[in-house]
Amino acid sequence: MKKVLQLGFPIGLIALSTASFTANADIRFNGFASIVAGQTLSDNETYLGYDNDLSFKNESLFALQAVADLGEGLSATAQIVSQGSDNFNTEFAWAYISYEASDYTTVRAGRLRIPFYLYSDYLDVGYAYPWVRPANAMYNLPFNNYDGVSVVHNKLVGDWDFSFNFLYGELSDTFFEDTTPTDGSLNNIFGLATSFTKNWFSGYFTFIQGEVDIPVAGIESFASLAQALGASQSAADELRINGDTGTFIGAGFNIDYEKWSIIGEYSQNGTDNSILQEDDKGGYISFGYRVSDSTMPYLLLETFETSANSSIAAGLPNVTIPALGTAFDGAPLRAAAQSVINQTNRNEYTSTSVGVRYNFHPSAAFKVQYTMTDNDYNDAWDADTIAFAVDVVF
Repeated sequence: MKKVLQLGFPIGLIALSTASFTANADIRFNGFASIVAGQTLSDNETYLGYDNDLSFKNESLFALQAVADLGEGLSATAQIVSQGSDNFNTEFAWAYISYEASDYTTVRAGRLRIPFYLYSDYLDVGYAYPWVRPANAMYNLPFNNYDGVSVVHNKLVGDWDFSFNFLYGELSDTFFEDTTPTDGSLNNIFGLATSFTKNWFSGYFTFIQGEVDIPVAGIESFASLAQALGASQSAADELRINGDTGTFIGAGFNIDYEKWSIIGEYSQNGTDNSILQEDDKGGYISFGYRVSDSTMPYLLLETFETSANSSIAAGLPNVTIPALGTAFDGAPLRAAAQSVINQTNRNEYTSTSVGVRYNFHPSAAFKVQYTMTDNDYNDAWDADTIAFAVDVVF
């Protein structure tokens, strides 16, 4: 008992010390919210979760961010977000500690945002960009955060302000939530995101790579079936998403000159040696013109393309699938494989949006956006959508 008391005394001191320190920390709270209502304009159309019934839930969100300044360059940041599409369940989007190693270099560790895009750091902050939502043709990856470390180094070169973000980490998440929800992971993620700014021009370039492991049940079953019908281990593994190398390359710019706002981004991403190996190519360009200090109409043009790979199916034996009780009974194995690949990958569309942003309050904006999507791969995926949004920061 005496030993317990002796051990308990210093622990109590530590607890009191921590409580006192926390009470004196400079904690700053910020938040943002978006209330978005939208719908498609025809009964048989769907787009980004919308149908012909007006929905206020699909893209609405509420978030709160806390930053605790612990002094001497050390701080802690947490951001919790409630998404309407997730029944407003709350999750930590960010949770990291940050240390200013020098006037130009900051080290961060914890849950961080992957710097894929121009607006990655403000992805959920609708007030930060002109549109109701960032271009879906570009901002379409099913994950945005990772767990790991980041080193950000800023450097002034002439009149240009450069920033270099080196990152390393991993993530575990549920992928393909809308079709085949599957728990998967990306490991050994590493990359570099570089941004540069001078006066009214800013740009960026990003390269990120990692090992992708998403064991989709249907794909795993089909790969096992192919192997049972004579496919080699390597040919069957070409179908699976198991430890394959995924690569993302992106670039973009932002011109904010007098009354004009011109923004463009382009990216390619793909996963080698898997059913996902073809590149997704997406991009957009946006033109906005401030007709007054508070009002800016805009035009947003998007394009997206991913073609289905045919080399995987060609590498399989050309046999007929016997009556095994599968959905592919009686079909040639190669044709069945190509059908699975097409369903997983193939898509091609363009979208045109017109809209206007009106800042009716120093901390709030109202937006309305009409979007026409023309799908060249499947006409049934065409859609016309209208959405209204109120974005606030506080």
